[in-house]
Amino acid sequence: DLARAAQLGGSRPARELARIGRDIFRYPRRSQAPVLTEAGLGEDLAAEEAAEALERIADLTDRDPSLAPSAESLVDLLARMRVPRARGTDEGRVQLMSPYRARARQFEHVFVLSLQEGGFPRRRGADPFLDDAQRARAELPVRSLPAEEERYLFYVCLTRARARLYLSYRVADDDGAELTRSFFVDDVLELIEGEPEVRRKGIADTVFPADSAPSERELARALALRGDLSAPSELGVSEALASRLRTTLKAARRRAEFDPGPLTVAAVREVFAERKRFGASSLEEYATCPFRYFIQHELRPKELRPAPDPMTRGSLVHAVLERVYAELYIGRRPDAENVEQGVERARAMLAELAVEHGHQPTGARRVAAYRRIEADIVRFIRWDAANPIGERVLMLEAGFGHEGDERGPLDLGGFELHGSIDRIDVLADGRGLIRDYKNSASVSSRARIEEQRKLQLQLYTRAMEVLWGLEPAGGIYHPLANQNPTYTRPRGILAGPATELSPTLYANDGTEDEQEFAELVERGVEEARLIASQIRAGRVRRDPIGGSCPRWCDLHPICRRERGEKNPDEEPDERPSA
Repeated sequence: DLARAAQLGGSRPARELARIGRDIFRYPRRSQAPVLTEAGLGEDLAAEEAAEALERIADLTDRDPSLAPSAESLVDLLARMRVPRARGTDEGRVQLMSPYRARARQFEHVFVLSLQEGGFPRRRGADPFLDDAQRARAELPVRSLPAEEERYLFYVCLTRARARLYLSYRVADDDGAELTRSFFVDDVLELIEGEPEVRRKGIADTVFPADSAPSERELARALALRGDLSAPSELGVSEALASRLRTTLKAARRRAEFDPGPLTVAAVREVFAERKRFGASSLEEYATCPFRYFIQHELRPKELRPAPDPMTRGSLVHAVLERVYAELYIGRRPDAENVEQGVERARAMLAELAVEHGHQPTGARRVAAYRRIEADIVRFIRWDAANPIGERVLMLEAGFGHEGDERGPLDLGGFELHGSIDRIDVLADGRGLIRDYKNSASVSSRARIEEQRKLQLQLYTRAMEVLWGLEPAGGIYHPLANQNPTYTRPRGILAGPATELSPTLYANDGTEDEQEFAELVERGVEEARLIASQIRAGRVRRDPIGGSCPRWCDLHPICRRERGEKNPDEEPDERPSA
């Protein structure tokens, strides 16, 4: 195994050697939970210390491949490692460990934590693109059955306590959403006669009483729970400690009571007032929540972690479709005769661009992600060929308002719009149809577009009409990530009845006539003007659409608004009367 890993280079030799070391200790004891002798405990400690050291080396190698050691040097390193026999007495100490580490030990008292669904047992993601045969060819270990392994680990936890066993689970997550108790707990309760002892603790129950707080921090927490800003005289604290506590508690209260609101600094307001140019996504973000817009589009905090998978997927899918359609389908469209040529070109293009984007399929997770991206692209090209809507592809990535774009910004009276239209098709009657790719499983219907204050299609329709002189037939979103053929049909806004354009379009997305469509577009433009004026006025408010934060928003620690909370102090939404 090590010889094969050494041929692959990089971090594989170190990770493979770590796996071998753990297996040497675990395999003779697999599917068992024996209590180890002193010698066995030493072997366990040595195996784990060696594996952790090798994994640290592998992590360093991933960051800088030039540091990759040879397999021989790794073996030599292990031979020279020294592992202490003991790390001091464990008596009276609380030890935190995984069920894997605990299975070789016994303790007086054992607490099994996170016994809720998704915690223990864990949720295991399916890997439909790598079956056992494919994993074997890739030299990956065969996946164990998750349910059997989790039940075995739970058995290990149950058998480690000599005196008392505690099973603990959360009833709600950090946002207050209800969590489901693990079925493992229910299995245990069925075996117990009578009512078990159940103890419940809220956050306040974990705070020490003020007169027995073991540290300055815990004393501050105890006083905060009581609502005190000063330590009561009966506690007998020194003046210096009392002063520090007052400072800490006042600062904590200011943080707790601080509510972000409209911009007030004159220099900042001047910068906002000078803004003239906006993109459709910025305006839509403000419509969703002004404060979210401020964080995402103005503050722009940088993630410490890599870009999320959907962002990487989206950029790859867009890039592949743009290049394939530019190469094969400009001036025509995919059909039964040329669709497979497009599919093969897309696969080759994806392989090239994946390397450029640093998303080459190495490792099980990346292989699975790569296969999903490939499936999304191939599925769309074949769907596009089988469901003709436009007569020919006219433009791809039709940009306006950016440096180097074919067209300048669109003046909408009060602000200028910039953007990039994924694709414009021309119908048989010469009208233009906007087609926008969405890396999601669902997209908004005409009714939801207005309800959710979506503006992209309306604004791009006006841009196509004014900047390119095309009479609009409408605009549609394509849900590229939906694997169910029933739900891959596009949704959007259409000028006239949908059936007159294509039988594949939803009837509810059509309008009575072009006049109704023009009014719909104009409402979107007016909404955009209002939003642009509010941004320029510095109206940054915690005012999510519909009055409650969307579940997918992860910015509530910054804006300090709980999901679903109605804020009576917010200013009313100022809109012109009808």
